[in-house]
Amino acid sequence: MADKYIDNSETQKYGPELRANLQRRFGDDPRPAVRALVAWLIAEQAKADQTMADALAAHRRAKATATATSESGSPVVASTHRTLSAFYKHLDAKREDDAWSGTLETFFPSRRTGLTKGLRPLSVSLDGVVSALESDRSVPEHGAWLKKLHAAQKQLTTALADSRGAVHGARDALSEQGTEKGAWLRQYHGASLVLEGLLSLEGAQGELGALVPHMSAPRKRKPTDGKTPNVPERPIEGDTK
Repeated sequence: MADKYIDNSETQKYGPELRANLQRRFGDDPRPAVRALVAWLIAEQAKADQTMADALAAHRRAKATATATSESGSPVVASTHRTLSAFYKHLDAKREDDAWSGTLETFFPSRRTGLTKGLRPLSVSLDGVVSALESDRSVPEHGAWLKKLHAAQKQLTTALADSRGAVHGARDALSEQGTEKGAWLRQYHGASLVLEGLLSLEGAQGELGALVPHMSAPRKRKPTDGKTPNVPERPIEGDTK
C-alpha cells in the first residue's frame, strides 16, 4: 500500500480517532499488561495531539497578528492615509489660491490614486512626501506639516518593525509546528505499529485498516516542498504496493 500524506489539520482528527479505537479494541482486554500498554499509548497520543493543537493555534495567532499589522484597516495605516490625504488637499488648495507655485506631482507622483492603503506602500509614499517637503520650504505652513509628517513617519516605522516581528513570529511558529508535527508522526506511527502487533498476536491483522484512521482515508498527493514528513503505511494482508 502506498504512503499517504497526513496534513497538519488531520492530526487533530486522526490522533483522537486512534485513541478511541485503541480504547474500544483493547481498553477492556482481560490481560492487565495489555490494558496498561494501551492506556500508556492513549495517554502519550493525547499529549502529542495537544502539543500539535497548541502549535497550530500559535501559528494561527502569529499569522493573524502579521496580517493585522499590515492590512488597510489597521489604525496606523488609516491615520497615515488621512494625514497624507489632508496634506494633498492642503497643497492643492494653496495652489488654487496662488499661495504656492509648486508641483503636486513632486510630492505625489500618482496624485491621490497613489495613496494605497497598505503599510509598506504608504511608507514609500510618506518617505517621498517628507523628502520633497524638506526640499521645498515654500510650502505654506511648512513647519507644521513637516512636524505632522515626521510624527506619521515615526508611527509608521514602529508599525513596520512590529509587522516584521509578527511575520518572523509566524515563521517561527510554523517552524515549531513542523518540529511538533514530526514528534506527532512518530507517536502516531509508533502507536499504530504496536496496535498492529497486538492484532497480529490475535491473528486479527485484517482489522488494522479500520482501526488506524489514515489507512482508510482517501489517497492524496504528497506535498512537493519536502517540509512535512509522511507516515509510511504498513501493508495489510492481501494488499500490494
